[in-house]
Amino acid sequence: MQEKAKQPKKLAVIYILKILQDYTDEQNRLTQTEIVDLLQEDYGMSLDRKSVRHNLSKLMEAGYPIYYKEDVTRIGAGGVEQTIKSDWYYDHAERFELSELRVMIDSLLYANGLPQSQLSRLIGKIADLGSSFERNSLRKARAVLNTRPDNKQMFNNVGLITEAVEAGKMIRFNYGVRGLDGKLHAKEQDGKPKLYTVTPRKMVLVNGRYYLIASRTDATLTHFRVDRIMNISRTDEKASRRSVRQDDLRDYVAEHPYMWTGEVCHGSFRCPEWLIPDIIDTFGTGYKVMKQENGNIEVSVRVGMKDLEQWGMHYCDQVEILYPSEVREAVAKTMKEAAARYGG
Repeated sequence: MQEKAKQPKKLAVIYILKILQDYTDEQNRLTQTEIVDLLQEDYGMSLDRKSVRHNLSKLMEAGYPIYYKEDVTRIGAGGVEQTIKSDWYYDHAERFELSELRVMIDSLLYANGLPQSQLSRLIGKIADLGSSFERNSLRKARAVLNTRPDNKQMFNNVGLITEAVEAGKMIRFNYGVRGLDGKLHAKEQDGKPKLYTVTPRKMVLVNGRYYLIASRTDATLTHFRVDRIMNISRTDEKASRRSVRQDDLRDYVAEHPYMWTGEVCHGSFRCPEWLIPDIIDTFGTGYKVMKQENGNIEVSVRVGMKDLEQWGMHYCDQVEILYPSEVREAVAKTMKEAAARYGG
């Protein structure tokens, strides 16, 4: 077995800190002798207990949350009292709790637009924020990753969009759709890849996917799936002078629960009262109950017409779209066609 190279003693304080962070917490403590052994085992560094104690004192003076237990003992025939410091540990109170790290990892797992290779790397980085006792269980989350399309431009897209927002610049890009080969192919216009030029406003996570909310040159808002953006670049053009309020961005997301494009309307539908939790999950609290009768309610909400149609189809066994008539007719037409396909 190859012997580890000796490390310069000036690094001792760093290695002792790392040992405490990796191996200790309030329930798992180390003696100075155990720290000496770990220095040799992990870093090939030979240090005596006195030097370890000196470096521990320096770390506490520097403000690191390092704690110990004090025992008073008597030494010699005269019974001279001496304080012994032992059971050293690093207080991880300011670190993320295991449950917080788990929530972050689970959030990533449900972010369907993230490429699997980058997702696995991110989970590893989050796991490293935990203590040595937590990392193995956190890393096991990789085993439940679903196979997903891999757009290696995804993180580049996020970075460039963020920079453009901060710099107040417009961006250009192609927008892709997936073909039979499962790969992204740029949408075309007049036989050429269509070029989109927009002012980026905000990125949001909706239904497990990242979307860019942007404004066109006429200041109307639109959106794009970030993982389908291709060949993005920042222009020298300044962003649209017309500002977009945070309330406008919030309302836009609320009005597009399924992130369909198209006209927004004041829609209404009838459904059982017990469907209220699903209404809140989909539309937030911006709905109004107009009428209650026999356990049913009539609900009014401002929403994209295609999103309302999707809602009506999703809950077709419980929901009746009342208005606008175009959406009601579209749902009825789709249901008739579906029934015909199933021999109804």
